[in-house]
Amino acid sequence: ARGVAVGLGPALGVAALVASIGGWLLERELPAGAGWLNPFEFIGATEMVFDTIFVLRDRAPEWFDLAVAAGTMAAFAALATFLTGALTRRLGQGLAPLLFCLVLVASLGTAGPAHALDFRHEKGDIRVADGETVSETLVASGERVTIDGTIDGDLVVLAERFVLSGKVTGNLFAAARELDLEGEVEGSAHVAGERVSVEGSVGGSLYAGAETVTLREAGSADRDMLLAGEEVRMEGRAGRNFTAFGDTVEIRGSVARDAKTYSERLVVHPRARIGGDLDLKLPEDGEAEIPDEAAVGGEIRRGVMEHEEEGSRFADPRFYLECLVFLVSAFLLGMALQQGFPRLFTAHMATAPEFFRALGYGFLGLVATPLLIALCFVTVVGIPIGVIGVFVYLTALFVSLIVVAALIGSALLDREAESPYAFGASLLLGLAIVLVAANLPFLGGLVKILVLLTGLGLLLSTASEAWQERGTPA
Repeated sequence: ARGVAVGLGPALGVAALVASIGGWLLERELPAGAGWLNPFEFIGATEMVFDTIFVLRDRAPEWFDLAVAAGTMAAFAALATFLTGALTRRLGQGLAPLLFCLVLVASLGTAGPAHALDFRHEKGDIRVADGETVSETLVASGERVTIDGTIDGDLVVLAERFVLSGKVTGNLFAAARELDLEGEVEGSAHVAGERVSVEGSVGGSLYAGAETVTLREAGSADRDMLLAGEEVRMEGRAGRNFTAFGDTVEIRGSVARDAKTYSERLVVHPRARIGGDLDLKLPEDGEAEIPDEAAVGGEIRRGVMEHEEEGSRFADPRFYLECLVFLVSAFLLGMALQQGFPRLFTAHMATAPEFFRALGYGFLGLVATPLLIALCFVTVVGIPIGVIGVFVYLTALFVSLIVVAALIGSALLDREAESPYAFGASLLLGLAIVLVAANLPFLGGLVKILVLLTGLGLLLSTASEAWQERGTPA
């Protein structure tokens, strides 16, 4: 762990410098045309994201298709690897591959035509005409996607402009610069863009995020509704609960149960109807207009969105309870991993270059893994693999903290973890140090990031070494 000690100082210095400059810039008035640099503003940022997506799609369609194909292949490969490994553990080295091949051939022989998915990728317009029915899940990407007919399955859309005036019997997943939902979605709708307008009906829940989100008077969701944007305007009906985030939130429609808003300004129209409670959170200088004519069946609770001041959490007993829970859970998990997978804790860092190499690997894993998981979700058939990937990814992030803590503890105690007692003492000491360092004023957040990246890099290095040695005889 000498590499950590040597490299941690320069890394913290660079990170602190970047954070200081970034914080100063965000606190200043940004010049005209540079508002998109503020990560807390939707305006401009969403436009930049969509511009990037569409440029890549239009100028490199082969790469787009390759990404989809790679995601599909990765999903099937991961599933095949898992099944083969499970059969091998159950049946042995000789019988498992044969049985897997027989099952694969049988499934291919009995499978019907491959109509489960319909991929359509065009630079121009994609249209499902009125009266036309697509009897499978449709994945469409184009300049403009218009659905006037019926999609008998799920619908996944990426477009400059998307208009749904027909019917989707499954769920809707759509990202578009301009999005108009005028038809019917029997499942849930998940939509995002620069401008989202909902005038149709959603049988499940509605989740929408954009610069401006508008639920028209005819728009409705039979279950829950979550809207987020710079401006949120709700004129329709929420069958259960309603939650909104935005600078300005307007409620003009009806909510069957509770309504929660987090905004700088809240306007409740006199004809609005809320069956349950209204929970609103505003900054200290926020505005709320709730006329007496508005019908609220439950209580109206006002809260203040406060930014936690540095050091205030140390006066809260819950902070120490959370630290204790983390310490105990991380210690128990670390002890279990050391018994079951001792190789996770065999990594060493003796020099600063090794430390920075681990940081680089960790950053690569932190960024690339979510992209691979997203590809699995895009291919639809890889959704189960994507769900497993999310769980594995989050678990790896937590385990990375434990790996670094064990490394620090063993270096300070100057002994190898040859026994459970020695490893436990090193792990407990390392966890305590990581916990204290991660909660230091100002530097705590930077320490968390560095520890996370280092641990993730060590895990990737260990996994790479294990993969390279898989064919080496013991």
